[in-house]
Amino acid sequence: MPTFIKSLWTVYCDSARQATRGLRQNPTIIIGSIAAFFAFSLAIRIFGPMGFAGGMILGLCNVALISLYYSWIASTVERDKLNFGELWKLDSSMFFTVLSVAFVLWIITFIVQSLIQGLDVAWILQLVQLGMVLLFNCLAEVIYLNRVESLPALTEAARFTQDNWIEWYLPLLVLIMPLLILSPLQVLLSFSSSEPLLPSLTIVVSTSALAGSSSWPTQLLTIFLGVVLANWYMLFRAHLFKALESGKHRRR
Repeated sequence: MPTFIKSLWTVYCDSARQATRGLRQNPTIIIGSIAAFFAFSLAIRIFGPMGFAGGMILGLCNVALISLYYSWIASTVERDKLNFGELWKLDSSMFFTVLSVAFVLWIITFIVQSLIQGLDVAWILQLVQLGMVLLFNCLAEVIYLNRVESLPALTEAARFTQDNWIEWYLPLLVLIMPLLILSPLQVLLSFSSSEPLLPSLTIVVSTSALAGSSSWPTQLLTIFLGVVLANWYMLFRAHLFKALESGKHRRR
């Protein structure tokens, strides 16, 4: 056990070091993340009132922005230097891979919503969403690192979680521990309503909620720090995923 802990600590330190190096090399992904957030917020204002058609367009916008973000993280992990012009080059292969997985997730949610329609059991949907976030937590890495599509991506993500749940979730637990102490219910609600394809968004939402009714400069600073931490954590996850998948730690 001591040997396992020592090797795992080495993997954590190496992943953290590479994540920090990647964020220093490509700080543009922070600006890109903020720009993507405002772009999607604008899309909601434009297409939100358009009913079903607007919802479909919003879904495609969401997939496109997530695909862009995955490309940024993948390039940073491969130590490529990204300039502002390259941030907005959409990888069509990545787009359709994300779309195929998003469609499966939508089918699962749609089935659950249909089964509980008319019943006062909204908590069931939240429980299912929380289960998907926890079970398929490494879905993003499976997509942009391994390029696995559709249902096989969910299967591979579930297998990885089953094999490495302690090693994978321990850093997240440490990272959100202050938030858990201050507002455990808020963290749980953030997870149950989070995006399985964008796990780091929970960090931004949770830190923003903690700002509460503070002054707007404090709120902006909190959100910015949340975005920086979320991007660092995504890079950390990528390197940790690669290390755990390749077996660079001693099995329990």
